[in-house]
Amino acid sequence: MQCYEGVGDDVVAQFNRLLQELIRGRLGRNTFQPWEVQLLLDVESCCLRPSTKRQLLKRYQRAVNRQFDRGWMQPMRFSEYVSRLSAPAHTESEPAQCVNTSQPPLAA
Repeated sequence: MQCYEGVGDDVVAQFNRLLQELIRGRLGRNTFQPWEVQLLLDVESCCLRPSTKRQLLKRYQRAVNRQFDRGWMQPMRFSEYVSRLSAPAHTESEPAQCVNTSQPPLAA
């Protein structure tokens, strides 16, 4: 993934809104940007218990916001984040599994 100087506040706001809707478990709209659809599909491809998924989504949101603060223009994939967590150095009671982690980065 590439790093760029500054990120538009609208992308950050859209990302945070989408993640809050996912954490609540209810999407309050029916129109999405293409990168949001990719993110939704990526999240759905990960086979996790609902409580674990909510917890990981919160952590993912914080991690991506830190990336935005450092100048990233687009969020990393949720499956990429989950894969990093389930690396051998990280031990968790439920190993995270995603169906397809070989997809290209999200395009914001």
